[in-house]
Amino acid sequence: MAFQRERRTQTPLPTFPFVLDTLRYLTIRCAGHPPRKEHLFILGPSRCCRRSCNGRIIVRMRRSLYKYFTDRKWADAFLDGEVFFHSLAYFRDYEDECVRKDSHEGTSVFRPTDGLVINNHTRRRAFTLTGYAFESTANQEEIFVFCASRSFTDELRSKFQAVACVEIRRPATFCERLTKALPASATIRAGRVEYYDPSEGPGTRWALPDQTAMSKFNNYKWQDEFRIVFCLTDALKFEHAALRLVKDNPEQNPERSEHREYSAKLRNLRDICRLHEF
Repeated sequence: MAFQRERRTQTPLPTFPFVLDTLRYLTIRCAGHPPRKEHLFILGPSRCCRRSCNGRIIVRMRRSLYKYFTDRKWADAFLDGEVFFHSLAYFRDYEDECVRKDSHEGTSVFRPTDGLVINNHTRRRAFTLTGYAFESTANQEEIFVFCASRSFTDELRSKFQAVACVEIRRPATFCERLTKALPASATIRAGRVEYYDPSEGPGTRWALPDQTAMSKFNNYKWQDEFRIVFCLTDALKFEHAALRLVKDNPEQNPERSEHREYSAKLRNLRDICRLHEF
């Protein structure tokens, strides 16, 4: 399926080979329909809702994305097309006061307030493990993440100790260029981070590493984060996660060998970005 740019051009764009959360980030409108008639797709555009539009759709990101930098040179490198990814493990072990650091990065946690209820189907009885949690951990070494925010605020500038911020004014174009720069074998996901309360049920997240990589506790909600994650292995496949029962909140020693990075080289991004200095 081809894409049309919204700037009234007939130039087709290649299909994004990754899943976009269109219900929350993108508005998909069939090109052959009246301008006010919009049609949303849940897992990215794979089939059009009508045959009359011949598969041509317009993709519009509703807002800019913002990447905060602690050094102007990194902002300039990004504008020149250097996009850095870090493994989830890097942010799991990051040394700060829960700004970039998230000790549960890449881990889905279910910790009921009154304890974890266990059902023994063999003996047909249930019991409660007080203080226990059920955790599902994705491969934190092999999943890489690029982080940005959907907000441009003084709070974010202050907490990230930023001296510069790059506004990505055309996120869809940025995603297109990034996709071309990553290996063809890469499995990629993009979307807004889901924030949750660990006392609530995990739903299906425990079995889906991509959802785990795209979710964080509610106390990070101020970040209003948008992520692009990818892997070059099967780390994002269904049920590729380590499951365990955990008592209390045990401290995990940093595993620096799992701190990996990946640099993607894109074409110059200054045509779709704006630099803000503080």
